[in-house]
Order: sequence, then structure tokens, then C-alpha cells
Amino acid sequence: MFKTNKTHQRKQLFGLENQLPEKMKKKLAQTIYPLFYEEVFCQIDEDVFAPLYSQKVSRPNCPVNILVGLEILKHLFGLSDEQLFENFYLDIRYKVALGIQDMREGDISLRTLYNFRSRVVAYNQKHGVNPIEEVFETLSAHFIEKAGVQTDIIRMDSTQITSNMRRMSRIDIMSRTLQQFLKRLDPEEIAPYQQAYARYIDEDKRKAYLESIADPSRALEIIASDMLEVLTRYQEHPHYSQQAAYQLLERVLNDQTLVVDEQLRVKAGKEIASDSCQSPFDPDATYLRKNGKGYSGYSTNITETANPDNDVQMITHVHTEANIHSDKAFLNEELDTLKEKTNMDTLVVDGGYVGEDIREKVHAKGVEFIETGLKGKEPKTNSAAFEIDETKGILRCPMGKEPIRTRIKSEKAQALFSHEDCKDCPYADQCFAKKQKKGMKVDIELKRYERDKRRAYMKTQAFREKKNLRPAIEGTISAMKRTGLNWIKVRGLVRVQMTVMFNAMGCNLKRLFRVCQNKQNGKNKQPLLLNHAA
Repeated sequence: MFKTNKTHQRKQLFGLENQLPEKMKKKLAQTIYPLFYEEVFCQIDEDVFAPLYSQKVSRPNCPVNILVGLEILKHLFGLSDEQLFENFYLDIRYKVALGIQDMREGDISLRTLYNFRSRVVAYNQKHGVNPIEEVFETLSAHFIEKAGVQTDIIRMDSTQITSNMRRMSRIDIMSRTLQQFLKRLDPEEIAPYQQAYARYIDEDKRKAYLESIADPSRALEIIASDMLEVLTRYQEHPHYSQQAAYQLLERVLNDQTLVVDEQLRVKAGKEIASDSCQSPFDPDATYLRKNGKGYSGYSTNITETANPDNDVQMITHVHTEANIHSDKAFLNEELDTLKEKTNMDTLVVDGGYVGEDIREKVHAKGVEFIETGLKGKEPKTNSAAFEIDETKGILRCPMGKEPIRTRIKSEKAQALFSHEDCKDCPYADQCFAKKQKKGMKVDIELKRYERDKRRAYMKTQAFREKKNLRPAIEGTISAMKRTGLNWIKVRGLVRVQMTVMFNAMGCNLKRLFRVCQNKQNGKNKQPLLLNHAA
């Protein structure tokens, strides 16, 4: 039965903090833990977690705000589960952060936290809603307001997150996936096929069997044939055919093989898609090759404020998907939400986010789009110095000469200049003009013109100042990786998403703490006393 935790609101006369000596109270007040209680713990809306629990009258749930608070504390300090609970049991500061006023309170086991995580994952997989995301959005908005952060300038960047799995060969992926399914069969199902199944179920036998096949290509063919046989055997079974292990087995076989002329054929390595299963232990992870390096895992897009007048910047959004999710897709999916929940009028990104459709969509929102780089080499000729009207055509050339006639045709600006106007032009070797009998013809694609104007703008001082706002987000990503994202210790997309959000909450809290400390130091600073002559 779901029940909210309000006990922390009733302050005890002989609570933990009241029993501390005055010196310790002052010391505690200077730490992040009282701030955690006020600005994190008290802001958690437990009601969003109510659907995770039974509505029937039964034993109440463990306080959700304590469980969520523990998760944030874990990622705030980059702790393991064991370290987290040791601190929770023995460190008075953790009790203060979680609103616990008696050392005898808060008797929570690590298993309770595991069960809570499983509930969130199961609910997300069934309903497509993650309550942790609502907590993140609530806290982010609260931190932004508390710190007085302006949200008119936004920057974003993505990073790769390596999955918590070892690299596996195709033979391992296929045989281990088959092993996972066979291990879930009842003994009576295994008995008729004991010999055939044993060489996969038993790990030592699996290794010995595969090592006995000298040719790797032949081993792939044998495993694929065994996988197909098992899938066919249980495809009509009312229980086994509905299991996730069966569906994964089917997926892996489709990843690794093709049916050609009604014969099963193992795919060549280059035919394997990037979204193929990389491991049966983390089927959500995908493979991506970027900058000459291969990654198996996930990609996270981080969005934060970037106004240089802010005392600190705050992370506003985090979005995690399989690592084949492109930067353009991230931006396309987040743009509406960003515009709705912030005052964004400027967006700063790198070249990976940019596409003509994305650019048009951003501009349609009334947002200035600062892209710090353009893909492709800079052309020898640049059309930016021409004056072009997208409805009339070319109005003037870089030397200020007007054409004899001009028009827009097939998304191109076309114009004819007189031979006399183009004679002895100092830019002749860099111009688009081609000599014809009636004059000098200029033909410029409108898309090319827009691209050249962007290149020209990128060379201005105004652009450089805005461009320089983006690199700092790499420092944010670096800080998040130092507290757990460099090598993530969980598997599955939902668990990875939760981990990234908890990490971002911790990162934002550290920044809010810095603001509060600076304000407090400013208050405590003694005014300068000067002697004035009478």
C-alpha cells in the first residue's frame, strides 16, 4: 500500500540536530547536507510513485523520498551501493539530508533499494513513463529558480556511455543467447534433448564444444542451425514462446543470419547492422563507430544553460538512448520541450546536430541557431558577398554592380551582367560569372548561398563570442563521468537512463551549493570601515 512520508516535517525536540553541540551545528550548516534536505528531499513529489504500489490495504511502502534521496546521494558522491548504505547507517550527515531525526529510524536494507529500482524499471517498460524523470524535471526547475539562472541561452552536447559488458564475438553472442533460453526450460523439457542442450547449458561444455570446431565460420553455421531448431520447437508453446529470452533468441538469429533460397545463411561481418544485439546480458546496447573508435552501449545528450551572466549553469535536460541515436534526432525530439520549459532564444551546438530541416525547425521557433562548425571543406568560391533576394534573384554583385536581368528558377538565383561591368573586376578569378555571348551569367543555388552566408558569419567577432559558450559543456560531461558515467555499472536502457538523471541531479545540486555558499560568504563579509575627516 502506498503511503507518503511526512514524518520529517514534525520536528522533534530531542532530534539529532538539537542534540549536537553548537560548534558541530555550525560545522554541519556549512556542508551540503542541510541544503540537500531543504532543496532536494523536501521537493520530491512522492505521489508520482503511487502507481508503482498496490492500492489495497496492506503493509505500507518504504518511504519513497528516502529511497530517491539515497539514489541522488549515491551519484552526488560517486559511491557504490555498499558505500552508500554504510554512510547511511553510520553517518549523521546522511540522516540530516534525509530528514531522519533519530539514529534508530531509517532501518532500510539494500534489498529494499534493489526492489524499488526493479519497480521503476517494470513500470517504465509497461507504461512508457519514468517517475524519476518527473523528479529530475521538478528539481531542475526548482534549482534554476533558486539560483536565479537565466535560461535564454542553451547549449547541448552528447557523449558515449560504455555498457557494463565485455566485448563478445559473434560466436559468444549467439551461443550465450541460446544458453540463456535453454537454462529457463523446465527439467522435463530438457530431458528428451539432454545431449543436444547440455553442450550449451553447461558453461564448461559450451567452451569445449565450440573450441572443438576449428573453423569459426563453421561454428557460426552450427550454432545458427541449433538456434533455428530450438525456435521452431517452441514457437507454438504458450509459455516459452512469450518469454523475453525466446524473443531475444529470435532477434539474435535475425541479426546474424539470412534466409536465401529457403536456406539459412550466416551474414558476413559487414552485413551486421549497428543495432544488432551486442550481448544477451544487455540487449538494449548498440554498436557505433565514431572518430575511428568503436563503442558498445548508449549515448546521452546533455542540455544546460549558457548565459555568461549566470553565477552557475544548470543542466535542464538529459536524454539517453542506444548509441546509434544521432545528435540530430536528439535535438529534433527535445526542441519543443526546451522551448516550452525554458526562455530559450539562442541555441549553441556543434556541427553534428545540424541539418537543413533541423535549422528550419529551430528558426521557426524564433531561436537563433549557433552551430560551431560546418561539415565539408570550404569552397574556393564564396557567394556570401552577393546580394540575393530569394523571390527576385541577384540584386548586386560583390562590386555593387546590378544585373541586366535576374530571376529565381529551380531553387537557383540566376542573373546576367554586362561584359563591361565585369571587365577588369579584381574578383574575376573568384567569381561565379561565366562568359556568354549576351553577357556574364551567374548561377547560384539558394542553399549554397545560405551556407556561404553562414560561413561568412562564422568569421565575425560576434559569432566567436557565441561559439565560445559551447566548450564549457564538455566540462559538465567530464564532471558527470568522474562520478559514475565513465564506466556505467548497470545494464538496460531504463537503468542507464535513471543513472544519468540521478547523476545530473547531483551535478546541479553541487552548483546550487556553490551559489548558496557565495551568497553566505558575501553576507558574512565585514564592510570596510574608513576614517573620514570631520
